[in-house]
Amino acid sequence: MTARCAALFFRVLLRAYPRGFRETYGDDMGALFDQRYAEAQGGRRAAFVLRTSINIAATAIAERYRRTSAHARRTPRKKGRSMSGLLNDLTYACRLLRRQPGFAIFVVLTLAVGIGANTAVFSIVNGVLLRPLPYGESERLVRVWGRFDPESGFDFPEFSLSAPEYLDYQQHTTGLEAVAAFSPNSVTVGGPGADPERVHGAAVSANLFAVLRVSPAIGRTFSQDEMKPGGAPVTVLSHGYWQSRFGGDPTILGRSVPLNGLGTTVIGVMPDEFMYPRPTTRVWLPLRIDPANPGGRSSHSIHAIGRLAPGVDIVAARAELQTLMADWKARFPTVHTGHYLFIRPMLEDVAGTIRPALLLLLAATGFVLLIVCANVASIVLARGEARTREMAIRGALGAERRRLIRLSLVESGILALAGGTLGLALAQAGVKALIAIDPASIPRATELGLDYGMVLFAAAASIASVGLFGLLPAIRGARPDLQTTLRQASLSTTGGPGRQYFRQGLVAMEVALSVLLVLGAGLMLRSFTRLLSVEPGFRPEGLVSATISLPQRTYPEAERVETFYAALVARLAGTPGIVSVSAGTSVPLWSDQGVWDFEIEGRPRPAAGQTAWNASAVIVRPGYFETLGVPVVRGRFFGPQDDARSQPAVIINEVMARKFFADADPVGRRVRIVGATSPDAWMTVVGISGDVRAESLETEPAPAYHFLQSQLPRTNGGPAR
Repeated sequence: MTARCAALFFRVLLRAYPRGFRETYGDDMGALFDQRYAEAQGGRRAAFVLRTSINIAATAIAERYRRTSAHARRTPRKKGRSMSGLLNDLTYACRLLRRQPGFAIFVVLTLAVGIGANTAVFSIVNGVLLRPLPYGESERLVRVWGRFDPESGFDFPEFSLSAPEYLDYQQHTTGLEAVAAFSPNSVTVGGPGADPERVHGAAVSANLFAVLRVSPAIGRTFSQDEMKPGGAPVTVLSHGYWQSRFGGDPTILGRSVPLNGLGTTVIGVMPDEFMYPRPTTRVWLPLRIDPANPGGRSSHSIHAIGRLAPGVDIVAARAELQTLMADWKARFPTVHTGHYLFIRPMLEDVAGTIRPALLLLLAATGFVLLIVCANVASIVLARGEARTREMAIRGALGAERRRLIRLSLVESGILALAGGTLGLALAQAGVKALIAIDPASIPRATELGLDYGMVLFAAAASIASVGLFGLLPAIRGARPDLQTTLRQASLSTTGGPGRQYFRQGLVAMEVALSVLLVLGAGLMLRSFTRLLSVEPGFRPEGLVSATISLPQRTYPEAERVETFYAALVARLAGTPGIVSVSAGTSVPLWSDQGVWDFEIEGRPRPAAGQTAWNASAVIVRPGYFETLGVPVVRGRFFGPQDDARSQPAVIINEVMARKFFADADPVGRRVRIVGATSPDAWMTVVGISGDVRAESLETEPAPAYHFLQSQLPRTNGGPAR
């Protein structure tokens, strides 16, 4: 049969279709038939014509039935038929992906990275910023802080409260139904022959647990009588510590446990996972404040939390607090000029400064997911070019466009489901890794982990990725324009102008988002490089540190403290491999230094409202600077001549020298801690040390002065512990 005869025969066969169908698709189908007939050779032409005749006969009958049965078009499809079609699409999509395992694996892994990163970051954001705190009606909880503005002579954005401030606010507030206090500390559990252990604890007011709406798992919490000075020694244990230290002993209540050398009765055990105020809190003790003698308003060591009264919002509570602060300033001008209290929601307080970093990280991982979806969409679109004829012929043979789109989306959904499942596993592993690296830097780290929110976010990210990388290619691939498709296929293998414009748009979006991420990564890398180049001010190589805190009951006198540390340093110095040993209240990069006011001999102290003279006070032993490798740029180190009987000596750092002695050489000058009145309390500056970054590499060195532990009784600073 010649090509002309075959073409005429095909046109006759087309008569089997309804007229409307022939007018819409007849020319395209004829062009495709002519091309396929020309490609066939010899006996294959007859077989091709036979197969075409059979297919046209079958599809023509179906098309006439579909077009003439208006009732069938108006009647909704039965659920069973719809489910059957979906199952057929699933089976067909799985078969296609099995034929191209490389494509499927690449897409699944790519999506897993994008979805996993977003899910991990969202899990942290949700756990830290969005999820309510694990306390009853936690939205009503607030933290109470003190603040020192420069007007006060200090500049501390947030600071603890004094006992009188806490008592005043507790008694005079109506905006808060209750205010509780706590003071974090460390406790030595056990004693000689009882495996002593130093653990984190907290001294708390009796109403702390009630404010947090937490009841003990067994036993009770503190009574008001136990909060009075001289009250019975009692303690409450955390659930985890009860299990680890005492083996979950059911008879623990009433048992006497040595705490700081004093027999203390266990009266309760808190529920599992309750560890306020620190994740490492193991024991709670009574915070005993004598209302008749609470101490001075300038001694700040109390932390406070409160619960808003019913019907009172935080705006009203803040307004009430402003009125109280005005009264305090009028009554105590020397203390409360530039110094006041403020409150903020407890959830906001817990999140702290990490909120902007988490939101920025969430946005960055969102960009990563968009790039991943754009990349996958490009690959899916390119792969779809090979299926263009298939989609066009399906459409020409009567397949509805929504059915073609559904087929493509089913395939994309399978890929997204696999990518989301793998991404969820990667996210869980990523969250655990982040917590393991530095749990202290992530608030509420103990509450993070796999939960329904994490699963729902992974599912939502998977569904969104289907829309991002699967919907547009599916819509474009479901256009049954057979004539245009064949013309473009015969001229080019890269698709028509429309497809090229679409892919170019995807590439442009990928490039734009990638540039933003690269710029951000570049800035972070630059900051990290600068951080590594920062000089810490000491030699970290070979340094090992340990924290020691002596219980005051066992070491009440400064002489006993000095004897203990002298013996400890001597014993460590004799250990093979150790070349230098010393001790101090500050460890570089991990410092929690106290700031003490001082005065300079021969100079009048700053007047009220002027910036006070203060610096970080570091109590050290001889050899401190030599052990850390901190140079003394002028003067000398502490030496054997500096003992408990000699004139007190002090070494200041360069920042303090520049700030307070810019007009003269400080070596030989004398300074004294404010509050010390004895003439023997004057300390002579014997040296100027190099600056050390005490808090972190990002924080500039602050003024600091160092004096000897053995000379504390004379400088009136009190014994170091």
